[in-house]
Amino acid sequence: MSSRQQERQQKLQRKQQELKNCGQATKIIHSGQCPEDNECQAIVTPIVTSVTYKQNEPGAQKGCVNSLRCNPTRESLEDTLATLENAKCVVTTPSGLSALALIVTLLKSGDQIIVDRGQFIANNKNCKNLIKDSSIQIETVDTTNAKEVEGAIKQNTRLIILETSTNPLMKIADIEQVVKIARKKQKGDNATQRILVAVENSVLTPALQKPLDLGADLSVNALTKFTNGHNDVIMGSVATNDDELEKQLRNLQETIGLIPSPFDCSLVERSLKTLIIRLEQIEKTTLKIAKQLEQNSQVEKVHCLGLNSHPHNDLNKRQAKGCPGLFSFIVKGNGDTAKRVIKNLKVVINAEFSGGCETTACIPAITTTTFKKLTQDERENIGVQDNLIQISIGLEDSNDLLQDLEQALKNAK
Repeated sequence: MSSRQQERQQKLQRKQQELKNCGQATKIIHSGQCPEDNECQAIVTPIVTSVTYKQNEPGAQKGCVNSLRCNPTRESLEDTLATLENAKCVVTTPSGLSALALIVTLLKSGDQIIVDRGQFIANNKNCKNLIKDSSIQIETVDTTNAKEVEGAIKQNTRLIILETSTNPLMKIADIEQVVKIARKKQKGDNATQRILVAVENSVLTPALQKPLDLGADLSVNALTKFTNGHNDVIMGSVATNDDELEKQLRNLQETIGLIPSPFDCSLVERSLKTLIIRLEQIEKTTLKIAKQLEQNSQVEKVHCLGLNSHPHNDLNKRQAKGCPGLFSFIVKGNGDTAKRVIKNLKVVINAEFSGGCETTACIPAITTTTFKKLTQDERENIGVQDNLIQISIGLEDSNDLLQDLEQALKNAK
């Protein structure tokens, strides 16, 4: 670890200690914010665009050397995210997919990854391209079934990736249980022997669910979605509490060049300041609409983690602090009925899952890049029916959204 990284880690630890007894909103607003580091005492982190930095003397540098390795704007965001994740460190990347790619790059030829069957099928093309000719093996299971996960572990298992919650059926895995299984089955305790557990946490966000607190080695977040929440940035992050993993991730990040823009980092840090209040409002609206849709005669089923009818509702209450703003429902009829519902919407925007301020709706089977490339049998095997509609709740007035959905359903008969 470089002297700058050590100083940065010490500063973050001091800041986290100062904010130890504060609420999440206070921690997010103040953890990455260090006005005393700037001559002008700015309370908003400056956007530093320089790619190189003046050195104190040849071969000796106290600050940054180049922005591939470190950038003050990026560091501020990463420190804020680390506080949110209850993590020692966060590595940011240009997208959520590149964050997953960074984790997979930790593996070597002959290693095995265990992933959720629905997650793998939906991202089959991406997975194959990522591990092409690498001889990395992939085992697919229902990760919500701990026995299936345990049965899939082999001598060469190196990584288990959980997506919790899944998109669009909102299934979740028991993170603590999977971690216990991984620890029981692994060969040793060092970084090269452990079975790493990574949790894709983009839907719930680390504000609602903290995978590292539940024992996971890595927490992955597509910041693009609810965490940023303004539909204006594509970014990802990986959080960990393991010093060796941090070293490997930062070395890989620099080697591959997975560096986000300082402008994007600034936008995400801005958005984090309103994350808690946004999620609180989104949860209220989500529950109100989901409960009403459950009573609607035109709706066959609602998949929402906040509803008692969801099979994973109790588990979500145990390992998360709330209900995410993403859910789906099945309309009575067929794919054409679902299309008519979407066409009838006036306030809700017909667009793929966003996690932004605008409420969006789509038909995953035909409109999302994730599922439309699958055959109908493949989609139905993972529960993505033609008449399934996905909703990403935004910040509009809840009554306006509810009235819009109800009229759209009524006129789709």
